[in-house]
Amino acid sequence: MSNAVELSACPRTLYFPLAATGTAAGALCLMRRPDGHRVAIAFTTRRRLGVVVGDDCPWTCLCLSAAHEMLDPLGVDEVRVDPHLVLRAPTHGRAAG
Repeated sequence: MSNAVELSACPRTLYFPLAATGTAAGALCLMRRPDGHRVAIAFTTRRRLGVVVGDDCPWTCLCLSAAHEMLDPLGVDEVRVDPHLVLRAPTHGRAAG
């Protein structure tokens, strides 16, 4: 069965940003809530993903059940859909100006 057929069988396909891993295969990007709990983030459209995490962010499409199969062994039990704000890690140094 091809990947396209498997994805089309999912009731809802979401766009998941990928973390840089240094390999061709990416890993789902995980974030932390203020209480430290790890969560995955996903978006209902490619446009929303680009607005929040940047157009240059690599991504993949998965249905929610497939994402949970990947995340459960990591102890991640929450997927936030269409978050409005994602804080990036602070950069070092000062901004020019």
